Amino acid sequence: EKEAHRYQTVLQGAVATAEVAYDSLRRVYFAGWRPDADVVAGAGCCVLLFLVWMFAFYEFLYDDDRAEDSGGAGPDKRRSVIVRARTDEASSPQSEVARKWARNTTKQDDEAYLTPDVMMVFHHPTVQLGDEDQRVTPEELQRIFCHVGAASTVAQEYGACFPRVTAAAQGEPTMGGLRHAFFLDVCEYLAGVGMEVKVFSSVDDDEVFVRVSLRDEGIIVHHAERQHWQCQLRKEIVALMGIHQDPQDPASSPPYVPFNKGMVQQLVNAGLLQEGSEVMDVYRTFHGVIPGGSILCAADRIRIILRQISQHIDIDEAEIQGLMVDWFPVHSRTRVEDLRAVWGEAWHDPTFHQPIQTINQYFGPRVAFFFAWTGFYCKALTCLAIQTINQYFGPRVAFFF
Repeated sequence: EKEAHRYQTVLQGAVATAEVAYDSLRRVYFAGWRPDADVVAGAGCCVLLFLVWMFAFYEFLYDDDRAEDSGGAGPDKRRSVIVRARTDEASSPQSEVARKWARNTTKQDDEAYLTPDVMMVFHHPTVQLGDEDQRVTPEELQRIFCHVGAASTVAQEYGACFPRVTAAAQGEPTMGGLRHAFFLDVCEYLAGVGMEVKVFSSVDDDEVFVRVSLRDEGIIVHHAERQHWQCQLRKEIVALMGIHQDPQDPASSPPYVPFNKGMVQQLVNAGLLQEGSEVMDVYRTFHGVIPGGSILCAADRIRIILRQISQHIDIDEAEIQGLMVDWFPVHSRTRVEDLRAVWGEAWHDPTFHQPIQTINQYFGPRVAFFFAWTGFYCKALTCLAIQTINQYFGPRVAFFF
């Protein structure tokens, strides 16, 4: 009997302990319909604080990136990115090769003369590299020149565009002769298709720099139409066509269509434009390097130049084979300075506003989309920052009270 009584006492104590633990857990995790006044008050204050912060953020701090001009420190302090024409009197004497192949030698006091679109670097013809007598095989030439099949030769495909390379490829071409012929033919070819080509030597005269620019608007229009380039219509044209699209809506944007010079006359015949209208009255115009503006931005001009070159030459393979040293698109000093002035100043601009339109025009859509998404992500995290801080530190602070 004593043993049974002891077991009954132990069992009753265990049941009582379990009931206390269950009640404690239920109060903490399953409050049910018996809310704690302090918890309700704390939650209400958190929700109210979050709503106030949301209102203040979207009313005073938030700024979208769809504006045509670049931002500064919030919507009230927005600064436009002004692409300034910079006068630079600095010039260096050109070498004999440079003077021979320079085009439009009249110096201009604008950035169009100073900053090209693409820079190509070649070995200087007078420098001995030690491989001048090295033989170049037909297979190596076929890798450099595009669209040369096994049944054809460089002479058959490119005799008109690259006459010196064609002559040097006859028989057993050497690296020295082919390198010099390649340099001269590339300069003549680019100048022949309307590019502005200017040549100058390096400081130590061991390399030749070829500055390739696309500045003439007539040539730009020709290449844009020939390559069916996607150009954006102006907002005014969209409205004249009867397309009901709110121009002030950040989510709306005029469409991109293949460039067609004949569209101007079609709109004139339809009575939407006046006689004498130009392509710039139809397509969006980018201002900056080219006086008067252009239908192509800097990134588009670089793409057109590279596409024109790549129709005949694999310049990466030419660099590997040693026919040229390097090539690269060239930064615009004034654009870089303007971007640095209004972009990336997170400590001065808590809105994370970014000049997405200017980034798109300068770096291209892939880079612009990356930074647009990153900026959107940062804005979303900033909006949730107050609630996150309160949720994290609130219980820890309440623990001490």
